[in-house]
Amino acid sequence: MAGSFDRMPGLYRNRRIIKDLQKRCMSGPYFQKQSWPPFAYQGVTYEFTHLDEYQVEVADSSNVTRQIAISFSDHCFTRDAEYGENSMLRYPASTRPGGLFCQERYQHSLRLRELIGEAIEGRQKIWVIESDNFAAIPTVDHLGNRVLYGIIFSLDRVKKMPVDLDMRVRTAYPCDEKAINTYGHVRFAHLVTLRMQSKRPNRRLERNRPRPRLS
Repeated sequence: MAGSFDRMPGLYRNRRIIKDLQKRCMSGPYFQKQSWPPFAYQGVTYEFTHLDEYQVEVADSSNVTRQIAISFSDHCFTRDAEYGENSMLRYPASTRPGGLFCQERYQHSLRLRELIGEAIEGRQKIWVIESDNFAAIPTVDHLGNRVLYGIIFSLDRVKKMPVDLDMRVRTAYPCDEKAINTYGHVRFAHLVTLRMQSKRPNRRLERNRPRPRLS
């Protein structure tokens, strides 16, 4: 009997080792396995490693720590083609049919991690929008003017993975105050609490509801 108890510490230690190895084997990225391929135009090569998937820890509104994987669609730096446009701008890996590389969107995308960090910290409002998505809409500088920058994302619970939520930035682009229909706002921490329960914030429909404004 004593021998059985003597073996217990080693058994627990082995289980911890196995658990640590499993975590390492399941380390990210989880949803976006590769970087978006570089794009060359007029002698300049544009890299997109700043849009690689990364993970953050967030305390929800109940002060429970949640792990979130954040990844990005190419729509953060591509746009739809218009008739007669330069075909040299076509981005071969785009998920848009014939999607073109957009210099404007690319330049703004360089700040995406920073702006998402501000939203996570509660310094930016999270807006409830149409469909199953949400939006952070900070004010940014664009060609010397102050404009809104719509960061549209989904946030979904995942199971049997080392992360709790999958945050996918669907698109991001400069816009005006009327470009995105919003239905109230919520703090990111509370949104995390709701999405862990597969719930969504209530939509506000009154005419005088708050809307994104230039700051």
